[in-house]
Amino acid sequence: MIEPFSDNWAYLKAELGWLDRLLMAAVARQRKETGNVDRVARGRADKVSSHWWQGLILVPEAAERGGDGANLEGLPLRKSTPKKVESETFQTLLDKRISLSRSRGIALALPELRDRLKLSVFEKNLALLCLAPEFSRRYERLYSYLQNETCAQPLVDLALRLFCRSEEEWRQGRALLSGASPLLREGLIEVGEASSLLVSPLRLSRTAADLLLGQTLLDPPPTLSWSQLVVATSTQDQLREICLRVRGALKLGEPGPTLALFVGPSGTGKTLAAGVLATDLQLPLVVCHTLSDLQRPALGSVVRLWKGDSKLVDLTEPLGANWAASLGPGLVIFSVHSLASLSLAWRQSMNYTISFAQPTLLQRQQLWQQGGAVICDPEFVQFLAQLPLSGGMIRRFGHEAALLAAGEGQPLSKAHLLRVLAREVQKPGYPARIRKLVKARQQQESSP
Repeated sequence: MIEPFSDNWAYLKAELGWLDRLLMAAVARQRKETGNVDRVARGRADKVSSHWWQGLILVPEAAERGGDGANLEGLPLRKSTPKKVESETFQTLLDKRISLSRSRGIALALPELRDRLKLSVFEKNLALLCLAPEFSRRYERLYSYLQNETCAQPLVDLALRLFCRSEEEWRQGRALLSGASPLLREGLIEVGEASSLLVSPLRLSRTAADLLLGQTLLDPPPTLSWSQLVVATSTQDQLREICLRVRGALKLGEPGPTLALFVGPSGTGKTLAAGVLATDLQLPLVVCHTLSDLQRPALGSVVRLWKGDSKLVDLTEPLGANWAASLGPGLVIFSVHSLASLSLAWRQSMNYTISFAQPTLLQRQQLWQQGGAVICDPEFVQFLAQLPLSGGMIRRFGHEAALLAAGEGQPLSKAHLLRVLAREVQKPGYPARIRKLVKARQQQESSP
């Protein structure tokens, strides 16, 4: 019977068990080759040039049967696995357990990352290869032995030898490691400098390691729809164009984000619009309130919404290309109340500037209907729409009324909406005219 993984740690142990078998099979092959060389070579020069002469000199059969090869101190030779490096049976079973785990709400970081970045099996295994030393230094010794190097990090050559079973797979893997892989573009894996790509070390970023080990969470994209966003048609057209630009930039590998400036009073839909964009792009939404939040590295492409104090960011100078590129790919949205504090040069740094206005009468009707007033008669909805409230207020009041109705075990009604309105408009900042209108309507509804 197939069982789900109990947690992310149990999943990683299963993946590492497969990697162990793969590595020990490679160790066994290398020991055999080393033994053959030791039996035939007559000196150090012969050993150094063995990669050349092994294809020309027939090694005696006795030599092939004999040597155990160089001793790998502290690394017991385990029973090797069959020659096929990736068991289809294992991968099929693993996929079934992953699917079952997800249906139970169990978060598995590496499968989630694989789906989000659309990684190939080779790229997923590459991340696992780089992650393994975070579990045990035993993997560093294995890598050093297999590479005949003191370098404890896996080299590109080792990854290609382990995970590629044909010349075509080798070429595809090398192309990915040359910069085509999302793992490299997103800064999750770094390829070190070396005389050639094959001897370049691979290193997993600290952010990626923490996430794959389950120490940080991979924020899911929000779940909002365009129908929830009640704004002018021209505004929605601009927002949809932002989605097109971000997708194009990600497809072409642009290093920096798309920059957008949302301008408008509180409650006009700026935050909701950011959530709708993130949903459409299927990217996490990261809300930033400080400069350090804004500059914090993210795992993969994200939508960043900056809602902090304008004093925390220099809004008088244009954003430099290096500063923007340091934020990584995706979308960065600056949300401000007005353009008064923004210089022309800074505004010109933005790819988009979109203004959000208070809702019109018709838009307020639509917002109230979304907020639950759809169950009320048209005349009552018309009354609600006459109240000069922002979209954010209308959504919040509708939610509060729904909570009251649920607490009473009753369907949402006019009475619930009026109770919330009467309570909220007593707070500072609301015009006296609104208070009078709400109070008069309450009296009207309560009279026989």
